[in-house]
Amino acid sequence: MVHLKDWMHFIRLFKCQKSIPVATVGINNSYNSGMLAVQILAIKYPEIREKNWLHLEKEMKAKFIADNDKKS
Repeated sequence: MVHLKDWMHFIRLFKCQKSIPVATVGINNSYNSGMLAVQILAIKYPEIREKNWLHLEKEMKAKFIADNDKKS
């Protein structure tokens, strides 16, 4: 089993080339990882782009309603 401190040591030693884009997401945060993958795929596939926008719109609307319900 690899421990977090081992990964951090590896990351410090690892150097990316300037031409290679790198994205990071939180450890044990599969939702953000999945959303990043969807956004990357949405660049090429319009059907994924549309579904992603619909999902984000629905999610943001639900968060807005929930946040405003807490205030009242």
